[in-house]
Amino acid sequence: MSSVMIYTVIFAAVVFIAAAVVAVLFTRNVVRQINGVTDSLKGITKDEMGAFKGIAANIQPATTTLVRNNVSVKGLIESYEEGLAGMQDVADDIREIVHSIDDVLQEFEAID
Repeated sequence: MSSVMIYTVIFAAVVFIAAAVVAVLFTRNVVRQINGVTDSLKGITKDEMGAFKGIAANIQPATTTLVRNNVSVKGLIESYEEGLAGMQDVADDIREIVHSIDDVLQEFEAID
């Protein structure tokens, strides 16, 4: 076996061992974090747990209300846009009337 091949095998073994050590350290850190969360959850009293359950129970109706309000707001926006289009039509009609009156006044001035 050549010395390059020996060095390659040694390098591969070192990389493999380093990867194993990193995986073990990562797992150990995750287990510690899970244990910390579990310990803090053990300290929750029944009243606190009841409060959490109450909050969770209120989330669904609140979400339903928000969805309904969203639908209502969309309807209001559509009504506003339709009303705005109607007002623009009215404004156009008024402009036409003003132009017609102006034309009639100019004709009367021409006659005088």
